[in-house]
Amino acid sequence: MKPIYLPIALLTLLATAASLAGEAQVSSAGDIAKAMKSAQPGDTLIIKDGEWKDQTVTFEGKGAEGKPITLRAQTPGKVVLCGKSNLRINGSYLVVQGLCFTNGGLPQGHVIQVGDDEVGADHCRLTDCAIVDYNPTAIDERSHWVSVYGNDNRVDHCRLSGKTNSGVMLVVWPQKDKRAGHLIDHNYFGRRPHGDGNGFETLRVGTSTVSMTAARVVVEYNLFEECDGEMEMVSNKSCENVYRYNTFRKCSGCLTLRQGKRCVVDGNFLLGGGKQGAGGIRVIGEDHIVVNNYIEGAQARAGGAIALTAGVPGSKLTQYFQATGALIAFNTIVDCKPPYLILDAGLGEDERSLLPENVTIADNVFYAPSKATATPGKSATATVAIPAASQPTVSATGATTTHKKILPMIAGKEGAGFKWMGNIAFGADLGVEKPDGITVVDPKLARDKDGVWRPGADSPVRGAAQGAFPELRTDIDGQVRTGKYDAGCDQVSDAPVQNRPLVASDVGPSWGRP
Repeated sequence: MKPIYLPIALLTLLATAASLAGEAQVSSAGDIAKAMKSAQPGDTLIIKDGEWKDQTVTFEGKGAEGKPITLRAQTPGKVVLCGKSNLRINGSYLVVQGLCFTNGGLPQGHVIQVGDDEVGADHCRLTDCAIVDYNPTAIDERSHWVSVYGNDNRVDHCRLSGKTNSGVMLVVWPQKDKRAGHLIDHNYFGRRPHGDGNGFETLRVGTSTVSMTAARVVVEYNLFEECDGEMEMVSNKSCENVYRYNTFRKCSGCLTLRQGKRCVVDGNFLLGGGKQGAGGIRVIGEDHIVVNNYIEGAQARAGGAIALTAGVPGSKLTQYFQATGALIAFNTIVDCKPPYLILDAGLGEDERSLLPENVTIADNVFYAPSKATATPGKSATATVAIPAASQPTVSATGATTTHKKILPMIAGKEGAGFKWMGNIAFGADLGVEKPDGITVVDPKLARDKDGVWRPGADSPVRGAAQGAFPELRTDIDGQVRTGKYDAGCDQVSDAPVQNRPLVASDVGPSWGRP
């Protein structure tokens, strides 16, 4: 049989047809539902640019690994869902990309919902999308902006900004005793005004009911800016989650390990800017790891920049579990309102009578500069006069002024089994009888070009770390710790920086960045 040779023009036509196969343009929720009845792995639905009002969009189907079914805007950011529009993503290997919700709001329910307790969602992705100022009229009408169920889903490069009503900006709903495994990364969370009670979180992972479930969610490389809804800005309510490499700027709230066990808080920048209510990290529950974090300008929202919280005997899921087995290490806390560390936050409140126990506090730097006058590359000098107690002084005119006692760096009662090692503190009253594990010495930090206080050339933090922590192989910059470890979050290194304080242009949708 002779081979069959097709004309070049026909081959080109067939190749073009193949490349277009699996693409379809849709212009309504009905079009999407209809197209998904026959959609196959690798297909793409292109949403026509324009305003979509009061649309309930259901995107349901099954793609395959490496061949997802994609629903994307014709032009990213030009598909605007408004009024009471909402989106449901149900199935597996589905991608939604480039949508914007604004000019409207839901009084209840979920604006974007990935799966639910009955219809699963796995390996789905919400990316390059935005929800901006999408609110009902009343502040007490509760609706969530993004709700994630199922397992192994991802929310990335999205912008959630301007939520004023009750309900969480992004909430993860793990199922009891089932791993969730979601990834929440490179998102922008912003402009979350102060609410009027509970339910105004920016991000929540879990609920009280499933708080003993190992959800194993990773939250990384996100920027939180002016998220002031409530104290629990980030509320952890499940186990074995990781919060790393996020940046918090002028947020009146805390990263709160409210419920759950064995979570990791690693390499975050918490930059309070001296804002009223700016918080740090709250530790509640068992075996949490808080390492490599940088906290500056916090205002002791939860009692201290890092707050170890007292617990309730026989605590119910909705109460406060005793903080036990925590590792607080290699953190740098600078220029905050004291205390920098509180050992018994909430003791005596809400039935909380159990002191934290078996806590290791190692290789942290607590620094209270009087004035941040150092220039990049030069060490700062801090001299702070702290009165031992309230005492009157007399001015040249004879007027008498009473000075209030300044709060100490470390406050509260120490429970059983505390271990202190390698810590450095300077610039204010220590506040506790100095354990052997704290050295009072000027750490000689200097502001770097990124605004972060880092060890100067002659800093005593260099090589000062004590204790064996082989599992802590990197610092806040993502640089490998080699040789003798430095105290604090920053290991002096010439290696490339992998993590730095994020700004708005680093995260969120490609089409909506400053």
